[in-house]
Amino acid sequence: KLSCSDSYLREVGLLVVSACLVLGCFVFLVVSYVQISLFLSTGIFAYLKPPSISSPSLDLVVAVLYSVVPPAVNPLIYSMRNQQLKDALKKLIQS
Repeated sequence: KLSCSDSYLREVGLLVVSACLVLGCFVFLVVSYVQISLFLSTGIFAYLKPPSISSPSLDLVVAVLYSVVPPAVNPLIYSMRNQQLKDALKKLIQS
């Protein structure tokens, strides 16, 4: 018999690792798009809103959202990305 005759487990393992990698990339892209959408929507709302609904309290809320939400989400995105890369490397090295 050949030494590579039973490759079922390796194929399944490769499939699982590939699926995890694809899922990790997809989650990273979705979170990135959410952050970009939050950043752009607050800017668009701040500059393109009708003057009839302008109030100081609403301007304050928009300013806080514009300046706090994107920087607050950045560490989450980068820590997820770094953790996913570490996990993928561990799986690659261990298999």
